[in-house]
Amino acid sequence: MWRRVARVLNLLLRGKYINPNKPDNNGRTPLMWAAGNGHDGVVKLLLKRKDVSPDMLDDDGRTRFAWAVAGGHDRVVKLLSEQEDFSPDKSENYG
Repeated sequence: MWRRVARVLNLLLRGKYINPNKPDNNGRTPLMWAAGNGHDGVVKLLLKRKDVSPDMLDDDGRTRFAWAVAGGHDRVVKLLSEQEDFSPDKSENYG
């Protein structure tokens, strides 16, 4: 099932009218939602894109990594921690 979702997401992201950095009303981006819900395939797709800003913070100052850790998603945590731009020292508004 996730292969189909990944294919559809990949097709949508190729469109010129899709902004993968557009946050919702809480400042959460698609990357944050994917990380927080353990969708490692979607996280991989988003991280491959040059127009995705992986260091954006939501309205509470949380990062994609904080969402993955809070959700207990080990595969996503590992995937994110292997990124070149990974910084474990970023703190959120709540410490």
